[in-house]
Amino acid sequence: MTNRVRSLCALGALCFTLCTTPAAWSAPRILALLSSDAEIYQQVLQGMRDTLREDAAGRSAEIHALIPSNSGRPPFDWTKSPLNGQPDLIVAIGTSATEAALASATETPLLSVLIPEERYDALAAAYPPGTARYRSAIFLNQPVERQLSLVGALFPGDMEVATFISPLRDDLRRRIEINAGRQAVSIRVSELDTEHNVARQIREILRESDLALAVDDPLALEPSFAKSFLYTAYQLRKPVVAFSRAYLKAGALAAVFSTPQQYGRQAAEKVLEILVSAAPTAGSRDYARYFSVDFNAAVARSLGVPLPEREEITRILERGPGVAN
Repeated sequence: MTNRVRSLCALGALCFTLCTTPAAWSAPRILALLSSDAEIYQQVLQGMRDTLREDAAGRSAEIHALIPSNSGRPPFDWTKSPLNGQPDLIVAIGTSATEAALASATETPLLSVLIPEERYDALAAAYPPGTARYRSAIFLNQPVERQLSLVGALFPGDMEVATFISPLRDDLRRRIEINAGRQAVSIRVSELDTEHNVARQIREILRESDLALAVDDPLALEPSFAKSFLYTAYQLRKPVVAFSRAYLKAGALAAVFSTPQQYGRQAAEKVLEILVSAAPTAGSRDYARYFSVDFNAAVARSLGVPLPEREEITRILERGPGVAN
């Protein structure tokens, strides 16, 4: 994903209209702003379209999708969009799209989707809202509450869990420790000194643990850390529970993650929630409501870990402690 937008000039447009609009519902004009033409953004958009088409109340929405180019810089000239004016709602899919929407300084309500929580907070601070600006977000991050529920479901009993976070992430540390306490999970949260031998630090901590948890943190997304972490855990025969399909394929035992289609479904539901409110005034900060659980069968066989049914674990997580911020 791109981290910064240079322009919203020379945009390509994809437009579609959904359903037949009942007389009681005035079809709103929605601008779906994509960070790029990457497949993941298109899948989120398609998930939105599918959900809106299946809306039980028969409501429809006119959606125009715009993809930024690589030249120039925001703010965007709304008169150049296919809407020929400002939309009723902007759905920014990804970090770059969110930055472009915020830089446009429009008062149009904004829903950001598929953006890391820490990046959203940084952009929100860089672009303070206007007096009438409504902002909501559905974060890319998988909530630690749900990950801890997965750990507890797979490994009930007295187990020592190790996890690693970036320096100066006291907010994340508190969230992990508080929710681990609520779920009776014994966990050690470690900040790695990236100036010294990271692999040695990982090995020393994992040796004293029964399993490891890869939390959704910038550290976990660094290829060098991920490679060392998974390799060391496998050498020491320590199962890893993670937050993404990529980690699962790379050697984690289990993961809970949300698909682009699931993000799109939640975004569409939020769109309807926003639009039925005549004048939304307070935004929300949400994690993914819908999720999937999967296992790496080869790793399970190698470690001698029996795997339960995915459906059983999914039901346990759905009954879990929730996804509080």
